Amino acid sequence: MGKALAYERVIIFGGQISEISTEVLNIITKNDFIICADKGYEFALKNKITPNIIVGDFDSAPYPDNVNCEIVKLPTVKDDTDLNYAVKLAKDKGFKSFVLTGVTGGRLDQTYATIFSMNYILKSGAKVTVIDNNVKLYITNDNLTIPMPMYDCHLSVFPIGEMAEGVDINGAKYTLNNATLTNDFPLGVSNEFSDNAVTVNVKSGTLLIMVVKK
Repeated sequence: MGKALAYERVIIFGGQISEISTEVLNIITKNDFIICADKGYEFALKNKITPNIIVGDFDSAPYPDNVNCEIVKLPTVKDDTDLNYAVKLAKDKGFKSFVLTGVTGGRLDQTYATIFSMNYILKSGAKVTVIDNNVKLYITNDNLTIPMPMYDCHLSVFPIGEMAEGVDINGAKYTLNNATLTNDFPLGVSNEFSDNAVTVNVKSGTLLIMVVKK
C-alpha cells in the first residue's frame, strides 16, 4: 500500500449504491485512483470500472471474486467505518483531492459519519467533495466556490463545531457579510443560488455546505 502519486485524484465508491451519482461516471479519467468501500465495488464492476483497491468487512456484500485488484479484508468489529478506512488509506498514499460517492442517504448515522470523514480529509490538508444523487457536500475552513448544479436545489451552510466566524456568502439569494454561524441556530439553512456559482468564505472555523436536490 505504498504511494500512488502518479494519480491525480482518488475517487471512493461507498456502499449506498442507490445514491452513487452518474455524474461521477462522467468525470472519471485514467488519472483517477479508484477505491471501493465494501458494497461500492458492485456498482463499479457493473459499470465496467476496475478498482485499484477494494476494502471492507463485506457484511453487506459478498467477498469479491475474480477481480483484478487488491482486496483489503477488514474485521467486522473495528473502530473505522469501511469508508473511513478507505479515506485513511488514500490519505496515507498522499492524495490531496478526494471525491466520494454513494456515502449519504440510508442511515442518518452513517451520513453523519461521512461528514466526520470529510472533516478528517480537510484537516489532513486535502480537498474533498461528495457527489451523490440527491446531495453534494463541500467543506472548507477558508474559501470555496460552488458551481450551480443542473437541477433545482437548496443551498445550506452550517458550522462544523461550536461556531464559524467571519462568514461571507455571495452569489446566493440570501447573502452574508462577516456573519457568525453557531451550532444552536440554523441561520444558513435553505438558501438558493442567484448566480452561476456561490462563493463562501470563513475566517475562523469550518463550514459544511450542502447542495440538496429539491
